[in-house]
Amino acid sequence: CILPVDVILQSTVDGSLIGAHRKCLEDFSDGFPPSDAVTASMEPVPLSEDGDTLRLLMKFMHKQRYPAMSSLQLQRIFDLGEAAEKYMVYSAMSACQTCIEVKEDPVQSLCYAAKFDYPAIADTVAPCTIATSLVEMEACSKRDHKLLYAWVSNVNA
Repeated sequence: CILPVDVILQSTVDGSLIGAHRKCLEDFSDGFPPSDAVTASMEPVPLSEDGDTLRLLMKFMHKQRYPAMSSLQLQRIFDLGEAAEKYMVYSAMSACQTCIEVKEDPVQSLCYAAKFDYPAIADTVAPCTIATSLVEMEACSKRDHKLLYAWVSNVNA
């Protein structure tokens, strides 16, 4: 990217520093403040995601081809999906949703679908979780009753 870096993001997980552009954060997401609402500072902005996830997320915040998702490990897709939902990066949300529909981890996919309201994914993967124990579903859902209700409703349908 040829734009000058005017904000530095810092992962609180691994300390990684990622250069970004306030205008791109504003234009490509709804989860960051408008560029004119913050003062310019090179003081790092702490974010709770790991550095690899933040770097990947930033690739969805430019006018360019987005990264190929098919080569990513499933956990990286879930991590990116969580970050995209949190910061409302719609292009990354869409890419992750598509991959999660076809990747193979029905329990984690169901958790993601229930948490972020993707009923089509939930309907697709729920039957594949029929052998999953309630204990495992509770652990995955972090006791989110919305997920447990979706799981019970779909598995018993």
